[in-house]
Amino acid sequence: MPVDTYYPQGAVVVLDHDPYGARSNRPALVISDDKHPDRYDESVDDPSYTAALLTTGFSAVNAWARTITDTDLGEGKPLARKNSHVMLWAVRPIYESEIDKRVAQVTDDFLRTLGDDYRAFLDPDEPLL
Repeated sequence: MPVDTYYPQGAVVVLDHDPYGARSNRPALVISDDKHPDRYDESVDDPSYTAALLTTGFSAVNAWARTITDTDLGEGKPLARKNSHVMLWAVRPIYESEIDKRVAQVTDDFLRTLGDDYRAFLDPDEPLL
């Protein structure tokens, strides 16, 4: 049975829970699409997406987190008064049933920069971003 919604790559969504249990919900950035693993599949009732979890809790610069600023949003609004950060290490599958709402969309340029961050993150010779 096809589902009516689809969350494209770069969608900022809010999960109905926090996988870390720190609060009642957690924002995430969808990083999969029809060209990447875990893509949306209309043939299943609860499609999955690959996502990187976000936080606003950094009080210092973290070498392995990418800040999402207002200029990185193609649509939508910031999640909080503080900047949100993509936690590069916090990648997990999320299911459509876990998504409470979509609140923003990052730009293609931000996704390209994030791709560069992941290349550096996985490079054993790279000490920091």
